[in-house]
Amino acid sequence: MGTGSHKDKSQTLAMERKKLTTMKKLLFILMLKLPVIMPLLVLVFAAILSACSSKNYDDQEKLYPFSSLHEVSFTEVKIQDNFWLPKIKLVQKTTIPHLLDIAETEGKLDNFRILAGTKQGKIKLYNAPDSDVYKLIEAAAYSFACENNKTLETRIDKLIDEIAAAQQPDGYINTQYTLNDNHPSSPNLDTLHARRFGYGEKDRWNSTLEKWPYAYSQLYCSGHLMEAAVAYYRATGKRKLLDTAIKNAEHIKSIFNLEKIKMYADHPQLEIGLMKL
Repeated sequence: MGTGSHKDKSQTLAMERKKLTTMKKLLFILMLKLPVIMPLLVLVFAAILSACSSKNYDDQEKLYPFSSLHEVSFTEVKIQDNFWLPKIKLVQKTTIPHLLDIAETEGKLDNFRILAGTKQGKIKLYNAPDSDVYKLIEAAAYSFACENNKTLETRIDKLIDEIAAAQQPDGYINTQYTLNDNHPSSPNLDTLHARRFGYGEKDRWNSTLEKWPYAYSQLYCSGHLMEAAVAYYRATGKRKLLDTAIKNAEHIKSIFNLEKIKMYADHPQLEIGLMKL
């Protein structure tokens, strides 16, 4: 028994080392092959690699006594070296604003303004476009933990105001599944995208495995909203997006009973967002 147990542990350690080696190789390939995307990864990996703070460790150990790993909030990590910090500054000053500009050009930001009633136009159809916006807010929040940037923060604050204004009274928020098909701001639905992914209020929370990917990504976008909201609150102390995410979570709770959960098909990103909340 003892020999077998030792052998099993050795095999487990070998597998873990192999996984770690694979991850390192993947990171190296990303750095070589994807120089434009790589800066976005810097913020997350910098926090992971530098997560050495023990603050709140005792509390987490009481909550999760069987966990060998405990989260360190990115706001507790200060990166001041000559390798990561310049890359984080590059992401903050160049990459994030550039990607926000792209989202603006593509109409993904206007989608929120149209729902809020502050802009006229047609909703632009994409696969989970709201999540792209939320990810950029989350990335900005991570960068603020290392370097203040009032210009970017002001831009994000304005965007958050527009997102909050687009939320429906019941807490629902998704630019692709809010308006009726015949609404003046609804796009042409005689398209491959609309037929494949659905559109409008009729398809709200209407995703099933049999119709996949029709009407999916609604929970996925909500999960990214929650992650962005928590990150922005931790970085800035501002609650507006957090309150929006909480209201959305309460709405989801009211919709998804046990039977609905069994029948519904979507992305597990929501679970990550709820855990963050």
